Amino acid sequence: MATVKSLEDRIDEMSTDMSRLSTSIAVLTSKMDATQVQLSLAVNAIQTTQVQLSMLATKLDIVVERLSPVEKKLEVISSDYLGFKSKMDTAYAMVKWLGAFAATVAVTIIGSTIYVATKAGDLNSRMEHHLQSLQEIKAEQQVQHRSLEEIKLKQK
Repeated sequence: MATVKSLEDRIDEMSTDMSRLSTSIAVLTSKMDATQVQLSLAVNAIQTTQVQLSMLATKLDIVVERLSPVEKKLEVISSDYLGFKSKMDTAYAMVKWLGAFAATVAVTIIGSTIYVATKAGDLNSRMEHHLQSLQEIKAEQQVQHRSLEEIKLKQK
């Protein structure tokens, strides 16, 4: 009887295991169904994204077509700017050169003016000295002239 009972226990255990297995299969099936639904949603989202990407690519092509004239205008503006910059660089170099030349001339004129003023002061001093000497010579000449006249008067 002991073997029959243990056989019954084993059958009960197997029955319980089968029940658990059946429950696990049902849970697994429901999870797989949920996963299937999620996969379907993901596939739909991917398809929607692909359609949106296709529309974006079309819109991007339109934008590229519209930007083509703008790009040409920008190239023209860029070349005009480079030409203008070149002219301005040349003008700036010329102004710098003229400024340096004018500064050199101004320094030379100022230096020459100082030199001439100094020499004029020296010349003025010499002229005053010569004038004084000339006046002394004239005074001496007048004295000698008077002396000569006195001698002539005495001789007569």
